Amino acid sequence: MKISEYNEKNFIKSVLSNYATTADISDFDDCVIIDLSNFTNDKNSPYLVYSIDHPSFIKREEMTAEENYEFYGRWAAACTCGDILAMGANVKGFSMDLSMPLSEDTENIKHLYNGIKQTLNAYSAVFEGGNIDINNLETVCFAWGIVEKGAIVKRVGANIGDYIFVTGELGVGWSNELAKKHNMPYDKNYKKYPFAPIEAMQKVFKKRIITSGMDLTDGIIEFLYTILERNHLGVVIDLENVTPGKLQYDVSKKLGIDPRLMIFDPGYDTPITHGWTIPQQEVENVINIFKSLNLPYMCLGRVTEHKYISVKNKINEIILPF
Repeated sequence: MKISEYNEKNFIKSVLSNYATTADISDFDDCVIIDLSNFTNDKNSPYLVYSIDHPSFIKREEMTAEENYEFYGRWAAACTCGDILAMGANVKGFSMDLSMPLSEDTENIKHLYNGIKQTLNAYSAVFEGGNIDINNLETVCFAWGIVEKGAIVKRVGANIGDYIFVTGELGVGWSNELAKKHNMPYDKNYKKYPFAPIEAMQKVFKKRIITSGMDLTDGIIEFLYTILERNHLGVVIDLENVTPGKLQYDVSKKLGIDPRLMIFDPGYDTPITHGWTIPQQEVENVINIFKSLNLPYMCLGRVTEHKYISVKNKINEIILPF
């Protein structure tokens, strides 16, 4: 088979899993996990988690050249650090392999570094260094963090009755693309500062109540099917719990569709939002944390014993096709 015949997840399952210990479907997570107890005499040593990413330089038309380089730095660091946050860990360090052509203006690279520092300052992490090469402008980023054993968040662990909680707003990416296509106003600042709500997340992490989780795309759909695949459980999403933003509402009104369906956008990776499953008795505590910091969130549905994903409103319940 050609590489073009795979999507990312199928390539990991079919090819990489034959070589990498963390690529098997039963072990696949947002980061590589190292138990430091294996290298010390302390059984209570925490986990070290790390992630490597290869973010591409995508120019945004609404930004100046300087802003684009800073945005690239913010985005590259945030995407890599987002995987660390997805594991319930605090980001400690970041490093990067940077390749650049000899013709590149040094000021552009400084702007890129400034963007990286903006993200790392938001997460109280350190830029530790890395490597530089002469080639086309590209980055390969590395981030690491520490998480206590009882606090780690993995993709497996959801239980029947857990609530589906999202740390932000969904559907903006899809709405933006549709708005551009139909010459409507769109959110030019979406993902410009792609920082996760770190203060709220850390407060929730300390409670050790998240049963499973992962970083999200612009929508929720991959997380739902991860629950099905990794936990062999289903999910029912209640559309009555979804409050669309103005952009989603305006685009959907023009196209004659339900704006609440925007949350299922398969989209692209975004370091801004994470999805969690949380026990019923803890949901109110998590909501209060986000409310106290005036942060957006969504509590969308529940984990069920049925091995399918469904969506319901006041009248109907529909099973989503895979």
